[in-house]
Formats: sequence, C-alpha cells, structure tokens
Amino acid sequence: MKDILQSIQNEILSSKIPLADILLRAKVLAHMLKNTDFKNWVSYELDGYPNQKAVPAYRILTVESVGTFANIAWKYSNSPIPLNIVPDSLADAASHIWLERGVKFLEEMSKQDTVYFTWPGNWVALFNACNESELDGFVLHDAHRPIPGSILQQVVHTARSRLLDFILELDNLEWNTESTLPPHEVGQLVALTIYNQPGATMSTFDQRGQNVQYQYNAGNDINIGAVQNQNDFIEEMEKLKAEVSTAGRASVLNEENVIDAEYEMSKAILEAKKPEPEKRKITEHLSKAKKLVEGTVATAGLAKALMELVELAKELF
Repeated sequence: MKDILQSIQNEILSSKIPLADILLRAKVLAHMLKNTDFKNWVSYELDGYPNQKAVPAYRILTVESVGTFANIAWKYSNSPIPLNIVPDSLADAASHIWLERGVKFLEEMSKQDTVYFTWPGNWVALFNACNESELDGFVLHDAHRPIPGSILQQVVHTARSRLLDFILELDNLEWNTESTLPPHEVGQLVALTIYNQPGATMSTFDQRGQNVQYQYNAGNDINIGAVQNQNDFIEEMEKLKAEVSTAGRASVLNEENVIDAEYEMSKAILEAKKPEPEKRKITEHLSKAKKLVEGTVATAGLAKALMELVELAKELF
C-alpha cells in the first residue's frame, strides 16, 4: 500500500504525466481501500459524472452567455446576454456550466484558447418566445457560453491538487500494510481533501450532493420582483442575509464564506438606510456577497437573487 501511495504522489508531482493516467493507478488504490466514495470519485473523474447533482463544486463554473442577435437590417455577434432577460427556467444553465465529462476530455479541451458551450436549439426558442416584445424586433439566432482554456486547465489542476492532498493525508494515518483502514476514516478524508468540506461527515456529503438539505427560499417569503421603494429594498436584503445564514447551517456554504457574505450584506443594508445612500457602495457590497455564495448548484438561486438586487440598486438609488 505504501508503495502505491508513493508512486501516485510522484506521478502527481510530475507535470509530464496526464491526470487521466494517474487516476488509473488511483483506481487500483481505490479498490485496495474498499471505499465507495473514493471509488466513485475516481470513476467519475475518469468516465464522467452521471448527472449535475454529482458534479463537485470545483467543476461548476460561473459563466456569461453571449449570442447573435439580428433583425431585418442589423446583426450583432457575440453580444452579452443579460440574465435579467433570460427566462427563469434557463437562468442557472445560462450562467453556469457543470463539467460532467471525464478528465481526459477536459485535458484535451484545455489546450484550446477558448472552448464554446453552445445553447441547445430549444433554449434559443424559449428565450425568443419569452422576449418577443422586449427586443425591438431583434431575434436571438444562436448563443454559447465561452470558457478560456486556462479555466479548464485550472479545473484539472484543482482535481490533481486534491488527489495529492488525499494521498498525503492518507499516508499520514497510523496503519500498517497488514491492516485495512476503517472505511469511515477514508470517507472523512475524501470529504475533507477532495470535496473540500472541513469537518464534514459522509452523511452531510451525501445530502449536499443530492441537494436535500437546503432549498433556496423554501418559505417563499423573498420577492425581489415586488420591490417598489427603498424600504422594500432593505427588507429584501435582510431576508437574503437570513437566507445566507440558512445556507450556512445546511453546510452548502462554508463558514468563512457565510461570515464574509453576511458582513458584506450588513454593510449594504447600513448604506441603504442612510438618508442619501451611495449606489456604488451598495452594489459593491452586494456583488462581493454574490461572489462568496455562488459556485454550487444549491446556492444558484441565492446568487441569482443577489445579482437581481445589484441591478435593482442601480435603478432605485
């Protein structure tokens, strides 16, 4: 066992060996460890993730969609598509990419300057149907979500780094070649080093992966669309701040991000309560809070709501 740990460690540290090849050796280790969580992660990284819910946070990218708009006289290519005109049912998909494909595909795609993830035709059709009277005669012909190859390189690097963390921590555990590590200890290491959940247990990992611990706005009391004035705006900010705390308690946000996001929202609320609020300060604090909560499927609704508040602040103040 020690030999294979050292071998994998050496391969990870060699920039010449692709991660896909290293994971094949890690598959042997996973079989020896008899741990389902590590087996699944290695298999998913090699062969692809079965669905969006199984995709780990480091493979979920926040992106911008751009498209080609045209009418009978004009055509605009690579125009950013504002999320506030994207139908709600498409908002998450238009602003995020779940990288479900195997790591070998990511390694190959990362060699390109830019990788384009195209909107399916039914997305384009739905977008046009929902914005028929909003675009002054323009129609969306096609759209895509461009990703720099360097971003995909970073995703692969993150997976490589987390595998190394797992190997190093595993090597530090007190055990010998004649014994088998307790499965729960290996599971804890998977949660801690690969899925980056400090203090997590495997039960909380499983629930997070299935998105059952937390549902944005479960009480249906947040209604940003109903904001008419400064007081309404402050009230919705306070509700969203409470929602950040709820997400933290459900372990879909780490404690540090929760604290920082609550701080930024508190600053935005204090500024909005002033007799003459500064729009710039409010939008800056809310934008920082949004960056702190985005990046997972579970918090996509929360991030979207904060973005809507940023846009609303520009109109109200």
